[in-house]
Amino acid sequence: IAIEQIPHRYSRFGITNNTVCAGLAQGLFNFGLSATGYVPPFAADSLDALRGLLSGGGYTAQVALDTLQASGDGIFTVGIVQNPAVQNYFAWGHQGIYDIVMIVLMGLFWFYDVEKHLPQIQKDVVARHRAEAKAAKKKK
Repeated sequence: IAIEQIPHRYSRFGITNNTVCAGLAQGLFNFGLSATGYVPPFAADSLDALRGLLSGGGYTAQVALDTLQASGDGIFTVGIVQNPAVQNYFAWGHQGIYDIVMIVLMGLFWFYDVEKHLPQIQKDVVARHRAEAKAAKKKK
């Protein structure tokens, strides 16, 4: 295959379509987190500071603070118990969207009838290859 025949996979701005899709998906996901009131994990350099952050905001840690150990840089990090809206958002993001996509795909595959036409498609491909081979022999 000649280099000129390879389709150009970049947009006008030099970024791939995959990058654009990933960015849009990440933005949509972050919007959902923001809209539902997601609270990111807290980090502090001591357990007392971490207790102050939690009590100051009225938050509950996901684990008992006494069981925490500092990471290599001496920072304590703890996740926050999220509100039900955030928990539902994660549940829908994990399973609900998957279910909706599968239902849409089932509807699309209802009209997918390649198997019915496969013998004719195969005959057409073989005929086209034979014609191309004959044309190539005539050129030589």
